[in-house]
Amino acid sequence: MEWRIFPLDVLFFRGLEPMNAGEATVIHSRFPPSPEVMQGFVRTALLAALGVAVQDYAAAVQGRGGGFPEVPEAIKLLGGLDDLGQLDLRGPYLIRQAGGVVQRWYPAPLDLRGREGSVWHPTNPGDPLDCDLGAVSFLPKLEEGDRETKVGMWISQEGLAAYLRGDLVPDSQIAKASAFFCEERRVGIGRNPASRATEEGMLYAPVFVRLKDDHAGRVGIGLRVNGIDALLQERCAGLHRLGGEGRLAAVEVHQEPSTPVTPGGARARLVLLTPARWGGRWLPQEFRQAGDGWHGDLEGQAVTIVSAAVDKPARIGGWDIAAGRPKPAEACVPAGSVYFLHAQDGADLGAWHDRKLGTRGRAGFGHVVVGYWSEGGTR
Repeated sequence: MEWRIFPLDVLFFRGLEPMNAGEATVIHSRFPPSPEVMQGFVRTALLAALGVAVQDYAAAVQGRGGGFPEVPEAIKLLGGLDDLGQLDLRGPYLIRQAGGVVQRWYPAPLDLRGREGSVWHPTNPGDPLDCDLGAVSFLPKLEEGDRETKVGMWISQEGLAAYLRGDLVPDSQIAKASAFFCEERRVGIGRNPASRATEEGMLYAPVFVRLKDDHAGRVGIGLRVNGIDALLQERCAGLHRLGGEGRLAAVEVHQEPSTPVTPGGARARLVLLTPARWGGRWLPQEFRQAGDGWHGDLEGQAVTIVSAAVDKPARIGGWDIAAGRPKPAEACVPAGSVYFLHAQDGADLGAWHDRKLGTRGRAGFGHVVVGYWSEGGTR
């Protein structure tokens, strides 16, 4: 099923920066929210649909009681401290809905390049060059007048389908973050927890995110939810609290959409639609550089990573509701990163399409799609 989440107010999703009243620091909301945030949102909504209080669920998974008959069923469906039970998520991504027409937007692949007012085209690795890492195939340098996609840019579902086929992507199918949301600065003041009176000098300055609602349609957050009975998911439709300060958001539950069709082959570009947890590295831990690239085993398949387009790591943590404390943060490969793969035995890499790689996959991390790539350039 697909959850379409439309906030009724501004949103705030904390990163790892400290946020204390009285410190002269502006704290920006992280958007889009991480898969860790969204799995907590979905689990909380499902608990409400099951009639289970979060406190009872937390006590039960920690072995501190919670003997209500609904609690064991909730744990079976939603897991405990270290797993998500039967829950399996893909996303988040952006939704733009106008009337009955729904557009889905995903983080833009980082190997796309183009010129102002023109089409975007996928790039392919060049000939190997000798460097301190050995012989490495880099992506071509930017030419004068070229522009490139960056973290924070988005591609429509139609544009992503064209990209995965190796075709050119129209400029209208690529958008900056400002097309979907804007920032709103606010100032708050700390209060005495006992008297609730304001405390002098205890100011803080969060920067919220407001999703746009204009003539182009209303913008929301999309999420694919699997592993849970459809009737139970439909009971989650309605108002729920999302993000810092618990701002209200309306949840709609619809049939799951189809994913873009991808060609198969022994060469493929692997695109991350959500951040990947690979042990704090930019590539899976078992991969080692040797000769013509990085060799290793990915989900049981021997492959060579010939080249990659990767931005700086995104450090993602979260909040453990059951334990009542922050989760350890990990450096993740950011969404939009692209890996150019070659199957060492000529196997079809298209089988990885729409799968998840790395740890915390059930929470939505490491969601990948597979596209066309040939040494001869774009098709």
